[in-house]
Amino acid sequence: MKLLLRCLPVLLMVTDAWALRCGVWLVEPGQSVYEVGQKCGDPDSSERRSEWRVQTVLQQQCQSIPEPVYQPPAAGPQGQAGQPSVNYRTFCTAVPISFSVPVDVEIWYYDDPSVPKALHFENGRLVWIEPLWRLRH
Repeated sequence: MKLLLRCLPVLLMVTDAWALRCGVWLVEPGQSVYEVGQKCGDPDSSERRSEWRVQTVLQQQCQSIPEPVYQPPAAGPQGQAGQPSVNYRTFCTAVPISFSVPVDVEIWYYDDPSVPKALHFENGRLVWIEPLWRLRH
């Protein structure tokens, strides 16, 4: 129990590197703009923009290719050629397809007493928290 109490302050300092503490609440990437606003209140300042990003996905494309197969002649007169038949083989490959998608970017700035932080949202979700050490030190 004593070990846990000794380690607790260290663990709390580590979480501040990737999270923001607003009172008793912990704000982490993945939370919505609404959740962060409820926990931390209005930011000291903010900026908003839209940008286009290229997204690439792999789409499977398949093609059937005829493959002739020659079968030996059935029992009958000599000299008769085999009857060709056709089998189809299907070959599939992953083809990259790129397209542009709009992304709504919003940055909220909080002047935290220890280190000011910028919260980066994309399409309404918190993506990452940037500590702004250079403004404080």
